[in-house]
Amino acid sequence: MRIIIVLIVLSVCIWACAAPENKTETISGIEIYKTRCVSCHGTDGKMGMNGAKELPSSPLDASQRIEVVTYGRKIMPAFKEMLSKEEIKAVVDFTFTLK
Repeated sequence: MRIIIVLIVLSVCIWACAAPENKTETISGIEIYKTRCVSCHGTDGKMGMNGAKELPSSPLDASQRIEVVTYGRKIMPAFKEMLSKEEIKAVVDFTFTLK
């Protein structure tokens, strides 16, 4: 009887540890910006290192910014191989919050 109980408890523990989580990971535009963009654009988007444009005053709309981040421009590298489309959109959305 004890062996059956131990086997049941062990089975439940194994099942619980192996069960996939149903969490959807949220993509943080601010985290991507901090790791990929701050060195040239600065924390407020106004630093302008290496010719980087000031993001708060940029006339580019979202689709134009997505294109620049995806394919790069001048010295800015293309991020299409480094970031997913969702990550690029998240960081572009974040750039509109910079003041």
